[in-house]
Amino acid sequence: MERENYCLAFNTSYGWLTLYAKDKGIKEIKFGKRCDKNSDKSKSPILYELKEDILAYLKGKNRQKSFEYPLNAKFSNFQLKLFKALKKNVSYGETISYKELADSIKSSPRACGQALGSNPLPIIIPCHRVIQKNGKLGGFGGGIKWKKALIDLERS
Repeated sequence: MERENYCLAFNTSYGWLTLYAKDKGIKEIKFGKRCDKNSDKSKSPILYELKEDILAYLKGKNRQKSFEYPLNAKFSNFQLKLFKALKKNVSYGETISYKELADSIKSSPRACGQALGSNPLPIIIPCHRVIQKNGKLGGFGGGIKWKKALIDLERS
């Protein structure tokens, strides 16, 4: 019987990423090398496909492609609303302020920042595109180095 939890860690030019899947959907992306002993580290075709798509993205390829994968992540209703607005309002190479994004869903910038901070699928859900209204980067789960690199990559 196959395990239902899968993990794949790989190094990129920006640092390590770890991908997680549960059953047949992407569950989480974490920055760093983090597979745990309860995950199958070898047999998830969807993770290998996502890895190749991410590596191509990080090389500046697939500029207009969004990452369309079956998901198995947990989201609050607020996160779903926020992520839908993010996808609708911000394209590859663009940024939006927390305030502008919050205004688009009639919420507060702080609530949006907190919801984005717990995004389990960075890169797939491009929370790195959200910045402070003064142009500063703000926070990011992978750290400011990753956020700046992803914004710069998309703008080049």
